[in-house]
Amino acid sequence: MARLIDMARTVAAGVMAFALFGASDAVTPRAPTPDADAIFSRARDAASMQRCQARLEYIIVVAADIDGRVEENHFRATYLYDLDYLHVNAFSREEQQHPYVPHGSNIVVAPFGIELIGLSRALTTKINHDGPPLDLLGVPVLKPSYTFGLKRASQGSPQPQDTQPPSGLRVIGSTTALLRDYAVELDAVEKYEGDEAYHLRLTPLHEPRRYRLRELWVDASSYAVLQIVTNGNFGEGPPTKSKWVTTYHDVDGCRVIDREVALDALDYGRDRKYEKTTIGRRHQRPERVPPTRSNIPRSSR
Repeated sequence: MARLIDMARTVAAGVMAFALFGASDAVTPRAPTPDADAIFSRARDAASMQRCQARLEYIIVVAADIDGRVEENHFRATYLYDLDYLHVNAFSREEQQHPYVPHGSNIVVAPFGIELIGLSRALTTKINHDGPPLDLLGVPVLKPSYTFGLKRASQGSPQPQDTQPPSGLRVIGSTTALLRDYAVELDAVEKYEGDEAYHLRLTPLHEPRRYRLRELWVDASSYAVLQIVTNGNFGEGPPTKSKWVTTYHDVDGCRVIDREVALDALDYGRDRKYEKTTIGRRHQRPERVPPTRSNIPRSSR
C-alpha cells in the first residue's frame, strides 16, 4: 500500500510540474499577420517619414558585362537631403583619366548619299569603335533614397483631403476618396538576411508603365524597405524593358539604395548588348564645405 501511495505522489508531482513549467516552454501564439494593404500602407509611411543626414556623398558605379568583359563607369555624386538637390559629375572617372580628343570628321553613308558630320562627341562615340571610354547608361542622375513611388507625395502621415464648398453653402458632410494604384497580395512571411520580412506582390491597377512596383520586401517589425522588384527603370531606352531588383541598406539610420540589377539583357543595337548590368553606390564621408544652391541642378529621379 505504501508503495502505491508513493507512486501516486510521484505522478501527482509530475503533473503539477508540467502544469507549472510546461506551459512556459510552449510556443507563444504569434500575433495575427496584418493584411497586405495594411503592410503596404505602413511601408509607405516608413519610407515617407525617414530622415537622412543633410548631406550624402557617394560614388555611383555602373557596370555591364559586354561580350564576356566587364566595363565600369564611376560617377561622383552629392545629395542634399533637406533641399532635395542632387549633383552628379557629368564625366565619369574613366573619362577624366582618359580624355578623348577627336580628330577629323565622321563620314556616314546615308540612304541618299554621304554626309559629313562635325566633331560631335556623342556621334563620335556612337560611330567610331575607338572613341572615348564607353558611356554605359549616360550620366546616372540617381537619388540615393529613391523608392520608385513608394514614398507618399507629402511627408508625414497621410491626411484626408476635404473639398471646400463654394462660399455661402453649408457643409453637411465630406467625402474622402482613396485612389488605389496597386492590388497588393501577401506572398509570404520569410527570412531576409536573418530577419523576418513580409514579401508582397503588386499589380498596377492603371498606368503600368508609371506604376512599376511588382514585388516588395519590408522588415516585419520596422516596415523599412529591404528589396524591390520593378518592371523597368529610368525614363527611356532598353532599361525600361527589363525587370530590375533594387536592394537597400542602412546608412546612419537612413535606408538608401545599395544596388540595382537588371534581370534581362539590355540591347542597344550595333553590337552593343549588356548581358548583365548593375548600378551600385559606395557612400563616403561628406566634405566640410557643402556646394551652393546655385551650382547644383535639381534631380530628375
